[in-house]
Amino acid sequence: MNKNIIITMGDPAGIGPEIIAKWLKSYSLHNNELIIILGSYNVFKKYSDINIEKYSNQQNGLYFIDIKSKDEVLMGKPTKESGLLSFKYLDKAISVVERISDKKDTYLVTMPISKEAWKMANISYRGHTGYLKDRAGVDDVLMYFYGEKLKIGLITTHTPLFEVANRLNLEKIYSKAFILNEYYKKYFNISPKIGLLGLNPHSGENGIIGTEEEILNIASSFCQKKGINLSRPLVPDAFWRYEADCYLACYHDQALILFKYIHGFSGINMTLGLPYMRLSVDHGTAFDIVGKGIADTLGMEYIMEYIWGKRVKR
Repeated sequence: MNKNIIITMGDPAGIGPEIIAKWLKSYSLHNNELIIILGSYNVFKKYSDINIEKYSNQQNGLYFIDIKSKDEVLMGKPTKESGLLSFKYLDKAISVVERISDKKDTYLVTMPISKEAWKMANISYRGHTGYLKDRAGVDDVLMYFYGEKLKIGLITTHTPLFEVANRLNLEKIYSKAFILNEYYKKYFNISPKIGLLGLNPHSGENGIIGTEEEILNIASSFCQKKGINLSRPLVPDAFWRYEADCYLACYHDQALILFKYIHGFSGINMTLGLPYMRLSVDHGTAFDIVGKGIADTLGMEYIMEYIWGKRVKR
């Protein structure tokens, strides 16, 4: 089985280059595995003496597409240059993915970018997800976090908390549930049982602590009629007691606080709804520890085990 794995370095001033270099030192390429790294080779060489060319042969290969920086990258700090470079890596990586015909076994693996650096570089997107969606030309995507113990998607993503309630509507909830349902049908051949988290404490307590659960109930009924097994809104602080294949949270931290507490750096951030699979580590650029030799490769190791089916559980 061929695996096409396209890896972006992320913000070159962040932890991404160090993670890739450290991970590669102990990684053995599989037969029929193609790995292409997009980044700036002068930055990569700060962390590794690996000769990329020695990895390549007829059955597998590791290649580096060098996107040169105009100026010296200031390590450990977001800058306009680092933001522009990280966007170029992503843009080029998507172009590579688009030319590969076998999308089911093609994986885009992204290291963390800095939203602040993208803003400095006048990039209009807040992060990976929006740009991936627009480049793929799809109507919607789902930010999904995959771990051995918890699998949870987000209805709203990087949304200020005071705006969340206004963004919960039937169309959005159904779209996210549909994408999640299709993912399970495609990769696990089942229609999953999806637990929907309520927005308010105690899931609104029948309207006593907010009425937003009304739209969640409507969405649940609508999805059930469409063949999607989406639960009624669950009490957010005890949703884990409801046995499900996966869950949908109303907002970012409702899902991520528990997910990261449980999984630490071993979780995977996925973008569902694209023609290919996009995977990322579940942490940020970690500017404060760049170059200190303590980069954690656990997330990258987990991603590769997911790609090769060693830890894939529905």
